[in-house]
Amino acid sequence: MSLTPSIPIKESSDMIQKKDAGQRYIGLDIFRILLALEIFMFHSNGHLKCSYGRIVNALLTHFGAVTMTAFFILSGYLIGYVHGKSDFSHIKVIKTFYIKRLIAILPSYYFVAILFIAFLRKNTWLEHMVLFPVEAIGYQSSFTSLFDYSHNNGTWFVSCILFCYLLYPLMHIIVKQLKQKTKYIVFAVSAFILLYAPVVSLFFKIRGIYTVPIFRALEFFLGVLLTSMEESWPNERASLRTKLLIACGILWMGCSSLLYYAIKKISFFSDYMLYSIFFLPVWVILILLFKRINIKRSWIKRIIVFFSSIAYDIFLVQFFVWPLQKKIDQIILFPNSLRIICSFVICISFAIFVHLVIERPIQKLIKKKVKKYESA
Repeated sequence: MSLTPSIPIKESSDMIQKKDAGQRYIGLDIFRILLALEIFMFHSNGHLKCSYGRIVNALLTHFGAVTMTAFFILSGYLIGYVHGKSDFSHIKVIKTFYIKRLIAILPSYYFVAILFIAFLRKNTWLEHMVLFPVEAIGYQSSFTSLFDYSHNNGTWFVSCILFCYLLYPLMHIIVKQLKQKTKYIVFAVSAFILLYAPVVSLFFKIRGIYTVPIFRALEFFLGVLLTSMEESWPNERASLRTKLLIACGILWMGCSSLLYYAIKKISFFSDYMLYSIFFLPVWVILILLFKRINIKRSWIKRIIVFFSSIAYDIFLVQFFVWPLQKKIDQIILFPNSLRIICSFVICISFAIFVHLVIERPIQKLIKKKVKKYESA
């Protein structure tokens, strides 16, 4: 199985903002960057045998695939904040939402998919032709057996997040009409379904649910619910809540890390979703904590925002980083630390290129054409 299963969520540049004050939640930008780094460590460890030290490998590097749950919850959380007051009973609002989401996701995805087929193709041209309509529309993850075909072991996420965006207007309409107590019940039931589903897969020895869109949509839904529930929490208790979150976060993360490490020593479950029983609460706590982080220096904010904006591209281009680094290793035998630095620089450089040269210009062009069409 490929070790490139994870791609972070791509949001527009204004996604991590307060609806009312127009301020970014810079802490959530930091959180996304840290998650992206963790998955890079996971992939570099698997593809290049890079080691980050015994403790870091045990407590961080091996968590890479598990962090995808955090990305989906974070995406739902942010979407809920930005569009919480939107009226999705109007088709024009839904249409605008879909257009913005598609142009945020598809340009880089199509570019990387074309490059993959051109340079790293591992299937026949006939197979690629049959897969083309499925991959172009983005519903390849509905066929779990396609994971090992073409580039789908690294772009399955695109299919899942498109499914989440497709369902969001319905989620929004439902959540807005729920009472606060009902939201907590729905959150608990959704979490139970997520935690129990991989147990069924394990018991019957069937393919895991890691890339199944409906379960990723449930994670996304948890983020949407979390946003809605948080809006009713009293502001006067914000300081106390933060302290409790920090205490609970440290305690739960410590216990979860130890349990995860112990289980991996005994047995390794191929379905990473089984570990959500430890980490689902961790991601919720961390999202709420990182949201409270604020940075005053504007130049630091700009750097953080930029690297947060290329997180999606960082993971897409990893397809090409590992083969290139292996070619370099055949010429120059790098020690472990230099191999990590070299592969990371290649990854960041290619991601910046895709972001600035491919993604941004195409997005601006499409936005301009859409605006012209709507004003006509």
